[in-house]
Amino acid sequence: MTDERAPEESPTDEGRPVERTPGGGPSPADPARAARRKRIATWVLLALLVTVGLVSTLNRQQGEVAVYTRATRRALAGEEAYVVEAKAYTYPPAQLLAFLPIVAFPEQAERVLFYFVNVSLLFGAVWLLSRLARAEFAERGRDGPGWPFWLVVVLLTARHLTSPLENQSNDLPILFLMAACASARAGGRDLLGGAAAATAAALKATPLLYGPILLWQRRWIAAAGSGAVLVGLTLLPDYVLPREDGARWIVVWYETFVSKVGVSEAAEAEGAWAAWNVLNQSLSGTFFRLSTDGGGQPWTWDVSVWAPSAQALKVATMTAQVAVLALVALAVGAPG
Repeated sequence: MTDERAPEESPTDEGRPVERTPGGGPSPADPARAARRKRIATWVLLALLVTVGLVSTLNRQQGEVAVYTRATRRALAGEEAYVVEAKAYTYPPAQLLAFLPIVAFPEQAERVLFYFVNVSLLFGAVWLLSRLARAEFAERGRDGPGWPFWLVVVLLTARHLTSPLENQSNDLPILFLMAACASARAGGRDLLGGAAAATAAALKATPLLYGPILLWQRRWIAAAGSGAVLVGLTLLPDYVLPREDGARWIVVWYETFVSKVGVSEAAEAEGAWAAWNVLNQSLSGTFFRLSTDGGGQPWTWDVSVWAPSAQALKVATMTAQVAVLALVALAVGAPG
């Protein structure tokens, strides 16, 4: 006769019964055990990836972190931070303050510390994205995003997320701040969201593009708060790291680098930006690469698909920029 008795049950660490087979072993259907194994495997994989990334970063001779720390040390010593040179520091003055905690360490330690800061901010940005995605799916009556969603995210962003780690650049702090802005805005905390975006803009000017969105949506309080944070952070270096010539850091930055950039033109300034730059993902930079052979430089290659005049290229770039602005306005909705 076969044994018709029900499988035995015994308590787990959490005090919940675990179904056991007649032989006494745990049932493969035990959800708690499977979840624990999945968490352990995930953390082991993440630790392995972080370790590999750290080794790769330390073996890489060229990196951007030295650009930021060198400029900060110069400012601390009362020297000029905005120097036209190879690997020039071209960022807003608030970026100088962001690296003050790091410059006290030796160069190798700076790179390790900045790497782990970047990794932490990357994990934070992914966590914020996950929260936003779960909330969005919940509104549609679904449990959350499945693997197809994350596969698309990885395919679209993986190279852009690993590149800042390899190059030791300052993009991941900006990503985290903009993700925090989106999370705050989604939770109805417009003022906090505006402050996060303003902090990102003070560190790297590109997030200034978020300002018109607040104005378009008539989020007056958020826009005002964002403007106040931006002005405060931009002027703060004048008091923490005052210049010996009495000039304002923001004015020197503008005169040295920003004033060299033309409207709807690929940024080019001696010692700072090259017009043909594969890392320049702006519309103007992309249009420039698609319309020139790169000049035969060793770091360029010919991806051109047309050869317009300078005026035609400028008109095409401006048209594309207006189209993107219209698309953004459509996506964020009518003013309300």
